[in-house]
Amino acid sequence: MIPRHNTFKTGRGGPPGVALKGKKAGIIGMGSIGIEVAKRLQAFEMQILAVRRSPNPELKKSLGLEYLGGRGNLDHVMKESDIIVVTVPLTPETRGMIGEPQIRLMKPTAFIVNVARAAIIQEEPLYTALQEGRIAGAALDVWWKPHFWDPFWNPEGADASKYPYWELPNVICTPHNIGSTDTRSDAGLELMVENILRIRDGRPPINPVDTKLRY
Repeated sequence: MIPRHNTFKTGRGGPPGVALKGKKAGIIGMGSIGIEVAKRLQAFEMQILAVRRSPNPELKKSLGLEYLGGRGNLDHVMKESDIIVVTVPLTPETRGMIGEPQIRLMKPTAFIVNVARAAIIQEEPLYTALQEGRIAGAALDVWWKPHFWDPFWNPEGADASKYPYWELPNVICTPHNIGSTDTRSDAGLELMVENILRIRDGRPPINPVDTKLRY
């Protein structure tokens, strides 16, 4: 839709849109966010392929996934998918897991969407592929500027990226606020209060961080 938006301003038409029905969506990281993404994409009658750290046959069956593999099956999903959505957490294991070899597996008509952490995708190979038109496009809501939770955090500040993604005609950029809406939700506050009460009462908290896995 970006090319259509740009050409409309000049009074010209644009290229045809991309239908979702029947296409394959690859979800990298089938945790709570990945599961919700899968449900929504299935509403468009897309086939869902996914990878997660620990493949679960029951999860595959309950969600009606076309394919569910482990980390070693990442290349298969990158190669087969028309739209790739990255939702995996950033850990030492996942940092840079999508690089030049994986991007070269993508179809020239494929799109990649990153709503997880920027460092999961290697910065330069993705920019080069987009600039050269080797993949159709990208939507980025996360950036390579380290944040306070990142071991490589630079409090002196850094640019969002070394490369001007925002100048490319096939990229949608948002400043990590795609989840911000005009409706207020107290879910986070309620969870915080619940965990305080649980710790006070000697009960295990909800969603504890696994210090070994680092998420």
